[in-house]
Amino acid sequence: MKLELAQPLEKGRQAMSISDPDAKPSRFIRVPEIHRAPGKFEGDDLPEDLLEAPYPVQRGQGCRPKKRKDTMKSKGKKIVKYDTKSASYATNDATITVVQYRSFQAAFDFFNQRLFDKSLPQLLVTLARKGASNGYFSPNRFVARANDRTTHELCLNPDSFTGRSDEEILSTLCHEMVHFQQHTLGNAPRRNYHNKAFAALMKQIGLHPSSTGQPGGKEIGGHMSHFIVPGGRFQLAYKGLAATGFKLDWQSKPPERKQRQSKTKFTCPRCQMNVWGAPPPSVEVDCHKCHIPMVATTTGSAEVVNEAELAASYHAK
Repeated sequence: MKLELAQPLEKGRQAMSISDPDAKPSRFIRVPEIHRAPGKFEGDDLPEDLLEAPYPVQRGQGCRPKKRKDTMKSKGKKIVKYDTKSASYATNDATITVVQYRSFQAAFDFFNQRLFDKSLPQLLVTLARKGASNGYFSPNRFVARANDRTTHELCLNPDSFTGRSDEEILSTLCHEMVHFQQHTLGNAPRRNYHNKAFAALMKQIGLHPSSTGQPGGKEIGGHMSHFIVPGGRFQLAYKGLAATGFKLDWQSKPPERKQRQSKTKFTCPRCQMNVWGAPPPSVEVDCHKCHIPMVATTTGSAEVVNEAELAASYHAK
């Protein structure tokens, strides 16, 4: 691992960066063109937990952590900035986890108030890659380590973020919140099934269930997507959230698709048997039955060759 100095910062301070040529590429990339709304504050206006949590403090027996507002600036520490309107953090890369998960927590709280009348209790919002699914709700998925308390999980698939807008991603969040609502009401269907009650609740918040994700799809069944109703409650609520400057910061990096090596078709000119392999001259193929070389073809049909010459070349090997 190699340590190197980055460009000098203001007031002569320098930052240390770490580069590792053997490190694996990141699975996440920052969404481009992120704009934050005004209204950030720092210093004395920071909430108590934000001011203390990201920085090391001296702890003594029977004493509380000390604030280090004055020493942070002198030692080049970056102060955490908190957006009062979008309820999200804007900090350096040391708090990427806080930025990402706080955004979804803020969105959950916002839609819970606007679309569900604060009827949904808190749960654990997670990110996980799961096949082609955009997300899922799983009841009582987590248990406390200190006691028997359980909580539910609402999971979103970051691989599904690529190519979708923030509005579409958050519509999936609300889709799973409807599953959560059904669970709290006590009329949830069997797992992975979307019944008439689910369809009715979706329509109430401005999302229309559809097996195809487009108008005309089935509203009831196992695999179920949805589309956003123009001018519906969800769309109006999202516009209110977006007006605060809310933006999602990270999404999965698109997978690098390796180009498959093309194979060459080899055909026996006598019996027309075909095999496939690497292109010549790296590979030479003989027909075991006819004892003559097979011919590499690109059009799928064998070339017209002199069988006597092929047989002679085979026995000469």
